[in-house]
Amino acid sequence: MTGEEICSIINKHIDECGQPPQFDFDEYEYVSYFENSHGDQSLFLYDSTNNDVIIYLADAGWENPQKLPGHSLLENTISANDIDIGILPDDSEKMWLKACKSAVQFRIDQKTHQDSCERTD
Repeated sequence: MTGEEICSIINKHIDECGQPPQFDFDEYEYVSYFENSHGDQSLFLYDSTNNDVIIYLADAGWENPQKLPGHSLLENTISANDIDIGILPDDSEKMWLKACKSAVQFRIDQKTHQDSCERTD
């Protein structure tokens, strides 16, 4: 049924990783969760209102999300420099981030184009 909860995510990290984020999934156009083979948890959120990507990596501290402008995510390949939190993504995390990038690419392109058209009016 529409509107029913699909899942909830349990924080598996120690207290030193901070308070996990609390948000309403409806606030974001795209949400992805990933857990690597070591149990490191990550979240990828696409905020279409501001055309931003927000990435949480629990190992870097839940309270230290990285915000990337959507257009910047598309212009660059995802690298350690794009996520400046002192944690180098492992291969599985890089693959997940690439999949997320692919999933939101059309939305970001559409929003960037819409925003540029509004500025020229």
